[in-house]
Amino acid sequence: MIALKFTIGDIQLTERETQCLAAMICGLSARETAKILNISVRTVGNYRENIKNKFGGMARSRIILNVLNNDFPLDEYIHAFSLEEFIL
Repeated sequence: MIALKFTIGDIQLTERETQCLAAMICGLSARETAKILNISVRTVGNYRENIKNKFGGMARSRIILNVLNNDFPLDEYIHAFSLEEFIL
């Protein structure tokens, strides 16, 4: 299986990290994200920690602002986490 990588500026995220970042932007909790992605809450926490480390230890709110203010191409992921598509 080939792991897809996504570049946001000079930061490279795996596909799962990108999905977790999109879920964070949508305001989903780790539990909600885990349910949608069919992974454990602990795994979501690990992905979130990886994202934080890749963004230089920024707080989650700063990461989200950074991504939104710089027009990073996460639209397809954010759309996938809209409440219209998933019933939690």
